[in-house]
Amino acid sequence: MNGNKAELYAQACIASIKGNHSRVSSCVQHLFEVLKKKKELYLLPKIVRILSLYFSAKRSPLIASAHPLSPTAKEDAIKFLKKHAKGYASEEIDFSIDKTLIGGVKITYHDFLFDGTIKRSLEKLHHPQK
Repeated sequence: MNGNKAELYAQACIASIKGNHSRVSSCVQHLFEVLKKKKELYLLPKIVRILSLYFSAKRSPLIASAHPLSPTAKEDAIKFLKKHAKGYASEEIDFSIDKTLIGGVKITYHDFLFDGTIKRSLEKLHHPQK
């Protein structure tokens, strides 16, 4: 029964994300609060395993930005991805709008992450050792 509960929670989280990876952290935060309230935190490791499998199966690169990218900006991001992300060939790319970003882009592909956002630049200025 606990396996089924964990799967239901994971499926609900995946459904609430709806392909928009910027919703992952709010989904996980909400899920944690629900599990805590229902005294079901013991399900968390199984839910994490299910979510990890789901996200590792997603092979498409994700390019997130605060606003829709111009065609030129999309081309530049794709060139950057081809040059720096190991193993990227020509898979379909998911472009998404992340309203939590101030500006810039965040590119994710497997274990490759490029964070060229204004938010990250400001963090580096505030904490130069990171």
